[in-house]
Formats: sequence, C-alpha cells, structure tokens
Amino acid sequence: MDDLVTLSVRHFVDAWHLMCGGEPQFARESQPGLELVFSGAPSPFLNVGFTTAGIASSSDLEALAGQAKSFAAERPVPWFFAVTNDLVSSDLDVDAVLAQAELIPVMKLTGMIADSVTPPTDVAAGLELKRAQEDAHCHAMMLVNGAAYGVDLASLGLGMSRGAFWEKHFAVLGTVAGAPASCSTVLLVDGHRYVALVATHPDYQRKGYASLAMRQSLALAAETLGPLPTTLHATEAGRPVYERMGYRAISSHSLYLETKFAHE
Repeated sequence: MDDLVTLSVRHFVDAWHLMCGGEPQFARESQPGLELVFSGAPSPFLNVGFTTAGIASSSDLEALAGQAKSFAAERPVPWFFAVTNDLVSSDLDVDAVLAQAELIPVMKLTGMIADSVTPPTDVAAGLELKRAQEDAHCHAMMLVNGAAYGVDLASLGLGMSRGAFWEKHFAVLGTVAGAPASCSTVLLVDGHRYVALVATHPDYQRKGYASLAMRQSLALAAETLGPLPTTLHATEAGRPVYERMGYRAISSHSLYLETKFAHE
C-alpha cells in the first residue's frame, strides 16, 4: 500500500473518531481490513465503516460489507460504507458487488495533502471571521454545514455544536451582517492539521467565503501547533478549490449507503 494512501486512510478514521468520540452512543470497532466508527447520531456522515486494507476479490469485498452491516444492524442509525478505491483490485466492479449487499453509491471523496496553502487572492467584503468558541457560534457552524449538505446537524445536540469541544481544536465561523455564512475547522491528527466541516450556507455560495474561513482556521492552528502539513477529504465540488490552494490528491474513496436508508 502506498504510504500516502495509508496516511490518508488513517487520518480519515482518526478524524472521525475525534469528531464522534464524545457522543453518548459512540462505538468503535477494529476488524481486519475494516474500521467502524459510529457516533450513534442519526446522520450517515457520523457513522462510517472504513475499508483499510487491500481488496483483491469480490468475496473479500462481500465479507467486509457483511461485517460492516452486522455491526450497523445493532445500531438503528443510517451509516456509510467507505471504500478506499486505491486498495481495490482494478478488475473488481465495486458498485455491482455492493449492490448485492444492498449498498448504493452516494458520494466520492478525495484524500488530499499540502505542506502549506497559497495566500488568499481576494478579500470578501462584508465577511467577518471569528474563532468559534461560544456555544452559539459552534451551533451556527452546524447550521451552515447542515444547510450546505442537506442534512440536519444542528438539531442533533452534537458535542461539536458546543464550545467545549473546540477548546482543543480550531474552528472559525464567518458571518455576513451577523448571519452565519461559512465555517471551517482544523483538528490535530497524527501530526497534521486536518481540515473538516468546511461549508458555505447556500445563500452565500460562490463568493470565496469558505476558503477564507479555511485559511483562517489553518492559520489559528499554525499559531499553536506550528506550520504542520495539512490533510483533508474533499467532495467532488470542493476538490478544485483545494487544488488551487495547493493541495494534491493522495487517495480516492467512495461512500455507499444501505438502501433502507436511501429515502429517509
């Protein structure tokens, strides 16, 4: 396995552990080739089974999917099965195999890394950036993420929606005329600044607000941690933005959802 793919998978798992680990129903289980990190909250983004080793055959993939489904069956929450595409045999039709396990593809993510990010080229008029440490600011970040990704995170009472969670990490909220517009966070993961929860409210998109919030959260982290390399996992929409900031791709992941949760 490529060292950078290994690093990216490890950061994916460990970042989710950090974000979900304080939830009352949190559970994590390590199995050969599989890491299961479930917050217990009713959002698939917060309950994930990660493939972590080479998958040479359909039977290998079927076995991992079966193990993940068995774990998930004990927890009545929607969840994602995250396949690291770099670890799958090139002749394996992952979608077809997982369809038999009632898992459907919903999203692709790209693991990315940068030693540093390029400075901003624009200043967004009217955008105010502040470190999110008060409960109200952290709750607003969940509102922004929920609106951006079409999921209800704000009503779940997550630990991440409270200031106490972010005392050890770095969260930035961007507002326009007092209204939550964008946000970004940075977690310390394995000696890297891991970027997560980057989002812009739909009312304020295409203005560069998220990238400015992200640069601010990285700068805050650097003030405390030093200029550590930075990693993240990008959506297809976000990847070009991160490439312009200096990130490069190091891994590829596909997220699958169990069909019984597809219309919830």
